[in-house]
Amino acid sequence: MQASSDTEKICILALMHTPGIGAVTVRQLIGYCGGASQVFDADYRKLIKIPGIGEKIVKAVLGKKCARIG
Repeated sequence: MQASSDTEKICILALMHTPGIGAVTVRQLIGYCGGASQVFDADYRKLIKIPGIGEKIVKAVLGKKCARIG
């Protein structure tokens, strides 16, 4: 279970360090997708449907990677 928790923390940090994405947007993405790691698993069609999330943010997220532990 620790590996999953560590992965989630790493993915949150990856989102926070994505240009154009702040704390409110991170919370929005995580809330809609169910977790930070799920944000990185989501495709364009899912992300673009999130209220307040535009194409620029979607492309920024899709261009990032989140290291997985475990």
